[in-house]
Amino acid sequence: MKKNYISNSQESVRMFKSDLLEALSKVHFLVPVFIFVPVIGFFIYEAFATNLGWVTFFEMFAVGLFVWTLVEYIMHRFLFHYTPPDKPWALRLHFIFHGVHHDYPSDAKRLVLPPSVSIPLATLFYLLFNAILPANYIYGFFPAFFVRLSFL
Repeated sequence: MKKNYISNSQESVRMFKSDLLEALSKVHFLVPVFIFVPVIGFFIYEAFATNLGWVTFFEMFAVGLFVWTLVEYIMHRFLFHYTPPDKPWALRLHFIFHGVHHDYPSDAKRLVLPPSVSIPLATLFYLLFNAILPANYIYGFFPAFFVRLSFL
């Protein structure tokens, strides 16, 4: 079995030749708080503005936490921790997706998903769940899902 490389460095290697892509791949861990807390607040406000009700809100909030836990497990198990084929492009893609997180666990700028990834991902999840859930239930479900997604 191949031995994994783990660095104690406070910074990781450069991942992209482009300065723009490199900058978009790094973020301070508090940035998601400032971006996503207002969105979470909006969803909670809308839940009660649309008369979702306390019981339904908390039921959907619990479902959102559960579904996120399931989605996170599936993503980690089958996407982030798969064994890539020994092809340079596959190894690089795996490193960019999640390998850098394991090789450089002390890099404070790569502890959370950068907004350049988390905002489009959150939008896709929102559209999916909004299409599946009954009307207005998204306002109870998505704040819980979003809380967990924003701090991935």
